[in-house]
Amino acid sequence: MYHSSTQRKFWTFKSDKELTKGREAANDRFRNERQNKTSFNEEYFLTVEEERVLLRWYDDKLIKEFCHRFKPKVPVNCIATSCHYVKRLFLRYSVMEYNPKLMILASIWLACKTEEFNISMDQFVWNIHHLLPDEKLAHGEDYARKYGDAILAVELILIKELNFHLTIHNPFRAFEGLLIDMKTRYESAALKKPEILREPTVDYLYSAIFTDAILLYTPSQLALAALLYAGAKLNIILDSYVTEHLLKDQPRQVLEDTIKNVKKIRSIVRKNMKCPLENMVKSIEMKLEKCCNKTSNPLTEEYARLKSLEVEERERIATQKWREEAERQKQLQKDLLDY
Repeated sequence: MYHSSTQRKFWTFKSDKELTKGREAANDRFRNERQNKTSFNEEYFLTVEEERVLLRWYDDKLIKEFCHRFKPKVPVNCIATSCHYVKRLFLRYSVMEYNPKLMILASIWLACKTEEFNISMDQFVWNIHHLLPDEKLAHGEDYARKYGDAILAVELILIKELNFHLTIHNPFRAFEGLLIDMKTRYESAALKKPEILREPTVDYLYSAIFTDAILLYTPSQLALAALLYAGAKLNIILDSYVTEHLLKDQPRQVLEDTIKNVKKIRSIVRKNMKCPLENMVKSIEMKLEKCCNKTSNPLTEEYARLKSLEVEERERIATQKWREEAERQKQLQKDLLDY
């Protein structure tokens, strides 16, 4: 249940100020760590706003388009879960720390497993090859397989950075509950078939899952906001359902808070409708390429060199331990002979 979930306890925030504070802290932490190693101008790094613009672009051009054209079709619950993972990760870390394209694809892969949408990595790689041809320029002919290996390399890192909180309560199930409730308890001359609300409600929820609303409001609040939006779009007034059925016998303050939350959700979704300009995003991507942490990206040579050094260090330590043990055994045998 949502009210006893890690989603409510750790990943539902009281205001957008908390989200802004978290993102600013992540951005500052990365800047400070790099500044301690080498001196850079402030303009060298991405700003919090540039990070937001980049992720907004990837919402449309990577998550939406990739999942929409994916074969077999990715269920909407998988898409929503991957959105949660992406927003959680980049609430705690800057896009300069972890490559956003790679971590978004890893989030989609992980969400498919979490939501039990069974696909193999070979299928995932096939879709990368056919749906992301532009990556060929950056990573060569075998770019899809490289991405597959990279996703597997960062999967456990992603799970760890999410604090192993993988279960997501999405608003689509909450909407199904509201729809069943309307069919069984609500009678209205203006609404003979509640099923007509399904398509516009689901479309609205699909827009909402790409916004910060999923970090600020409960699944039921999101579902209700979407349902009321669908009613307004179809010129069906659902106020009586809310006041006389859904929130019947509740204190007036509960009704006022519900109305306030619905308005805030609509505002958030409306502000998120506009996609950034492509030339602006390309400029940010070029800037990111210079300032990002390449040692955390399995697609880079820097990562390969770091892993090679780590392997050499482990082998050196293992060899040293073996020699020390051999010396100890040799000394033990000598002591026994002397005795």
